Amino acid sequence: IRLLYIIIFVIVLGELFFNNYSFFRIPTTSMEPTLFPGDRVLVTNFTTGDIVHNDVIVFNMPFLKEPFDSIVFCSDQYLVKRCIALPNDTFEIKGGFFRVHGYKGLLGNMKQQKLVSKGIDTVMYNNNNQISVFQAKNKFWSVREFGPLWVPAKNMTVVIDSASWIVYKALIEWEQKKKMHLKLNKVYLGDSLINAYCFMEDYYFVAGDNLPVSVDSRYWGVLPRSFIVGKVAFVWFTRRKETKNIEWMFLKM
Repeated sequence: IRLLYIIIFVIVLGELFFNNYSFFRIPTTSMEPTLFPGDRVLVTNFTTGDIVHNDVIVFNMPFLKEPFDSIVFCSDQYLVKRCIALPNDTFEIKGGFFRVHGYKGLLGNMKQQKLVSKGIDTVMYNNNNQISVFQAKNKFWSVREFGPLWVPAKNMTVVIDSASWIVYKALIEWEQKKKMHLKLNKVYLGDSLINAYCFMEDYYFVAGDNLPVSVDSRYWGVLPRSFIVGKVAFVWFTRRKETKNIEWMFLKM
């Protein structure tokens, strides 16, 4: 009887707040131990700029595209990650630990970062052996030493030169639908010489709590605001990994 009441409550809640909430099922292990595959979560739809550091968000899946120096954003698959850096933040990984300049709090899963800090420092490849979007020519960022990376913000301008262009190449090409290239130490967007670029969107740096298996912003780059669905409010169904017991209305967030 209790189970029936809970199911009815969740259905009614969804009907009453359909325009403000969505329901999602966690697809992978990348957010363990915060979220487990199969967990059902209630997501507040993203309509305002209320995302803050450490929020767990749902978004359309970005992925690397050969030759692994560009990204494509699709709308037929969703991922769940933790927001580590906001638009206009400067983010870096130092000794395996996440840092945002000027932010004093902890970021992400500290236990996993400690494991990374003690592990082997490697160049970043994803599970398909595809190289990171940041990993090119003059950039050799790794799982323990990454950045600093300025996270683009809407209407803000970044200097584009022979050193910085590769970092923002994928985003600029995606926004402008034109190719960037370097010629005689000068940067071109299509046929036009550029030395600065003003971004059209806000972006976010996201990472999974289960760092060793999470293919996230460290690999495919920062996430556009327009691809964020919302942030996880709470878990309403989970099956405990240790006991296999089902729990309902399990508040995690």
